Amino acid sequence: MSVATVVSATWAGLVFLFAWVRRPPPRLPVVERAAPARVRPPRRRLLPRRRRRPRDVVLDELPDVIDLLLLAVGSGLNVHLAVHAVAGRAPPVVGAALAAAERRAAQGDALADALENAVTELGEEARPLVVALTSSLRYG
Repeated sequence: MSVATVVSATWAGLVFLFAWVRRPPPRLPVVERAAPARVRPPRRRLLPRRRRRPRDVVLDELPDVIDLLLLAVGSGLNVHLAVHAVAGRAPPVVGAALAAAERRAAQGDALADALENAVTELGEEARPLVVALTSSLRYG
């Protein structure tokens, strides 16, 4: 027997062995199962919704207002015009405080003083934003 014959016979045997090992498993008969009974989830007791504290509302709205102010100032508006532009587009609670500050400034108060009064309406959470705006107004 030549080496080529032995190699080809071995190769054919290996191919047959791997084909036999990798053959698909026999199919099992399909068993019909009954549909599972629908189980109703237990009824939840409806609890009254917690009212959101004003502090939480202000904390939720401040990032949007800061982004709007950054966009307005970055587009070339000064602080007066940025507050005017953002007051109408800001979320309700902070937007109302900015609009009130803008109205006080239109009546003759300095915008920096009017914005400091907004801290009393919004709470201490808004103080860093107001300090940044008033510093920019007063010191440039």
